[in-house]
Amino acid sequence: MARIIVFDSGVGGRSVAHAIERCLPEVAINLVTDREGFPYGDWEAAALKDRVVRVVGQALDRIPADAVVIACNTATTVALDALRAAYAVPFIGTVPGIKPAVAATRTGVIGLLATGGTIGRTYTADLISRFAGQVTVVPVGSRNLAAIAEAKLAGAPVDRAAVMAEIAPLFQRAGPPVDTVVLGCTHYPLLLRELQGAAMALGAGTITWIDTGPAIAAQVARVLARVLEESASGQVSR
Repeated sequence: MARIIVFDSGVGGRSVAHAIERCLPEVAINLVTDREGFPYGDWEAAALKDRVVRVVGQALDRIPADAVVIACNTATTVALDALRAAYAVPFIGTVPGIKPAVAATRTGVIGLLATGGTIGRTYTADLISRFAGQVTVVPVGSRNLAAIAEAKLAGAPVDRAAVMAEIAPLFQRAGPPVDTVVLGCTHYPLLLRELQGAAMALGAGTITWIDTGPAIAAQVARVLARVLEESASGQVSR
């Protein structure tokens, strides 16, 4: 049986793990969280890179894994290359679903809802430049949605007004409306129902919400197939 690690600073990794479970029910998933480092969106890039490389290395010392999923957009943008250089196991990152959002939009305006750390990274700007040149991208950096998701999974009620305040800049703007929103943090799919309700309360029309979990699961399937093939032939996958 293949075994993977799904890594995040908090509960966001669960949304990715659930997508992988639906796609690959036979794969053993070890969810690893860095709660002491949460939230990653507030970290300075160099310090976060060093922390993620160290904490993931500690997890690999404890857990044999055929692949590691970095189930965090912010961590991926700052640490994925360093992780691949440091460890022989294959790594699958998480990046905002700009390309599928561009394919889905009808108004030509997409929203990118993410942490400030993800919004401000060069990696994210490059994705927008590569795939969204023909549309308008409205980036909104949320400070509180990840914490709201953490509290929800701990049993706390979700305050709709707080969610509305976080996403209002997507919909309270001039010009053609946002009709497609990229969930640029793995915590956010855990709040999908609340996000949908808040968008309706703000007067938004029908919104397509882009969750990258299924795409990550498909990539895990491809990577594990390659690992199995290379193992059979005596090669080492990275």
